Amino acid sequence: MCFYEYYFKITKISLFLFINIIEVRNSFKYIIVLTVFCAALVIFFSCNKTPENTIPEVIIDVPVWNQYITIPDTIKVSGIATDSKGIESIKVVLVNKDFIPVQPPQYYYPHPVSENVKFELFYPIEEFSLDSDTYYIQVSAYDNESAKNKFQKVVINKHPAVLKKLIAITQASSITSDVYELNLNLEKQYLFSVAGKYQSSDISSKYQQLYFARNIPGRLQTYNLNTNEQDWQHNAGFPYPTFCDVFYENDRIYISSENGDIIGLNTSGQIKFNTPVMTDTFPENIFKHQDFMIADLKIRTGNDRLLAVYYMVSGSIKSNYISNFDVVEFFTCDDDNIFVFANYNEQAILKIYNISENYCWKPVNLPEGKMTAVERFDNEFLMCIGNNIEKYIISGNAVVPYLTGKQCDLILNNYFNNEVYFVENNTIEIYNYSSGSYLNEIVFDDELLKVHLLYK
Repeated sequence: MCFYEYYFKITKISLFLFINIIEVRNSFKYIIVLTVFCAALVIFFSCNKTPENTIPEVIIDVPVWNQYITIPDTIKVSGIATDSKGIESIKVVLVNKDFIPVQPPQYYYPHPVSENVKFELFYPIEEFSLDSDTYYIQVSAYDNESAKNKFQKVVINKHPAVLKKLIAITQASSITSDVYELNLNLEKQYLFSVAGKYQSSDISSKYQQLYFARNIPGRLQTYNLNTNEQDWQHNAGFPYPTFCDVFYENDRIYISSENGDIIGLNTSGQIKFNTPVMTDTFPENIFKHQDFMIADLKIRTGNDRLLAVYYMVSGSIKSNYISNFDVVEFFTCDDDNIFVFANYNEQAILKIYNISENYCWKPVNLPEGKMTAVERFDNEFLMCIGNNIEKYIISGNAVVPYLTGKQCDLILNNYFNNEVYFVENNTIEIYNYSSGSYLNEIVFDDELLKVHLLYK
């Protein structure tokens, strides 16, 4: 029933009763008529009551209040979320005492949408840079109009994480790679060889695993670094059995291939995420940002490039952006923006890409030269541009010289020891990050393809 129908109905009742009130205004019936009038209004509105709109309600069962957590760990987060309009999604994230997120979130999407949702997620806490302190597990439930946040206090007790060893991969031949470890005294020890041309690699300190992507044919081989034995492997598919990039984050190994797709595997090799196969492009560099996968796509038939954003929940594409720059590395800027360090026509550039609006902008001009490596140090970045190492300071949006006359192919941040490693050809040079002073170096017989820092 529309507003005008309600209005007409109330007017008729009121007019009828008003006439009767006038006729009996000097009698006892006046009171009776008023009573009937009020009762009629109450009954009318009770019979036509609109259901109330409620915001989501959240109850957290686990973790319990003040639960102690030791880094690294994966904690269970479970509870109930209710809403008369239906719960569409639930977000879990670790926040500090100022309620600022200190780790990437995880999402749960009920299917189908329901008014009562029992949720259970396993949330990894692996940020070794977190201090021992009080934090909160924030659970946010969303319907299609509003959200409700619930906070559960936890206490993080950080084990003094220390560098266990360095894992170095060298090019023994055009089709063979050797894997070495360097102990804390920087003494080298050969571990094993991997047949096949090296493409990409990453490491998990939590699981003590090395993920080695080789070509051709494409194969992801996972090695247990406690036993130096292969745990499992995943083969690239046809028609382009070649892998492009691999990285590990939060119990998942993500790998892209020239078939045009991206897959996510758990630490046992089971597929837990995949994107559609693209026939006209393929992802060369990939990066996970909250509930999105970001990819640097190369178009097969030319030199054009795209930035693509995929939904982590479905693997489907959210948006494409024509970039035409060659990405070196992605880094998180904030919830809706990422840093893109890249080269355009052999010139280093820095862009900030906004995911919601699907556009890039340039925060600062970089010095002349091609970028070959970049690494983050909290709120600063070190970049190798041309023959120099430059520092980008986020807070001041400024680029300043760090080391002149220095080239490298890889920069590593050993933040526990306040050290920076520069890798070039067959040498690793170690510097004090704060002072920029030289400390030591390690020389290999063959060219270094990649170096990883393994923590315990």
